[in-house]
Formats: sequence, structure tokens, C-alpha cells
Amino acid sequence: STFALDLDLDMMLNTDAEMNIIFDEKIGDVMTGRGVSDNMRIIMTPDGDMSMTGRYEITQGDYLFTYLNVVNRRFKVEQGSWLQWTGDPFDAQMDIKATYTVENANLSAWDTTQTSGAKMDVKLFMNGTLQKPQITFKVELPGATQSASFGVTSAISRMNSDPQEMSRQVFSLIVLGSVAPPGRFFG
Repeated sequence: STFALDLDLDMMLNTDAEMNIIFDEKIGDVMTGRGVSDNMRIIMTPDGDMSMTGRYEITQGDYLFTYLNVVNRRFKVEQGSWLQWTGDPFDAQMDIKATYTVENANLSAWDTTQTSGAKMDVKLFMNGTLQKPQITFKVELPGATQSASFGVTSAISRMNSDPQEMSRQVFSLIVLGSVAPPGRFFG
């Protein structure tokens, strides 16, 4: 005998439920979090067709980011990030912001007078859809004021306006814990 399921769920989600979104199962690229939704709807027909609608606001979470299939780092997902479904459960729109903090980044490649490490934040922005995420980065020196040297502030400015330089520096920061000389990995 065959079993056919006709399902129509209207849900309100609170932070008691944990969600997992697997971007790449083979390499472990996954986001785990908690959030809220007051308008989530899932419909499944007896033919097996499924649709999902609603907006899920993330209140807290982690994104295990895998870089070049070599290294993975846990980014903290920022409150206010969201996913929105309008039909296909695998094609949600998203606006995810997450941060990985390098506690003691070596900045000497940007300024040889920097003898002690500094706290640096690697910001990850994920937009687009679940099936075709678009990821960009930004690097910040949190709490930096006029005390940051010209070499450091100009390197951050240059990197934040050059995607290739950004990729090099993000890789260097999350893998090695230090910045690379501008334009290349090693001096």
C-alpha cells in the first residue's frame, strides 16, 4: 500500500527551536542558530511537492565556514540576519552577517612598528539564495581610533576596496592569524 501525505502547517517559531542549514554536507559548511518567525508555512502535497513561505529572523547562531576545503572557522552570526522563503524550500533568500574574531593578529606586515598583536574582526556577508550564496568580506580593527598607524589604516582601506586583496588577507588572517604584505602572502 502507498502512503500519501497532505500537509499544511502554519507555524510560529520561537528561540526554543534550533535550525541547521547545511550549505555543503561534504565539507561541513553549516549554519546553526535560533530565531523567530510568526509566519512560517510549509505545504506538502500527496505527490511529494513541497513549498515553504515565511521569514526567519536569526537571534543567535554560528556559521562553520570552510575556506578552500582546507580550514574551517566558526563565525558568530549577528542578530538581525534572516532567511525568507517564497516557495522552493531550497531557494530561500538570505541576508546573513557573521563575525570571526582573530584575538591577537600580527600586523607587522602592514607596519613594522606594530610589535604586539591586535584584535581584528573578519566580517562575512552572505546574500543571494541558499542554492547560490554570494559571500563577501570586510575586515575591521574593532575599537581602533586615531591610535591606529597610517600603515594599518591605509592597508585596511585598500583591502576593503579590492576583492582580490580581501581574499588574500582573509585567508591569511583566518589560517595564519596574521596579515600578509599587501599584494602577496609572504614578504
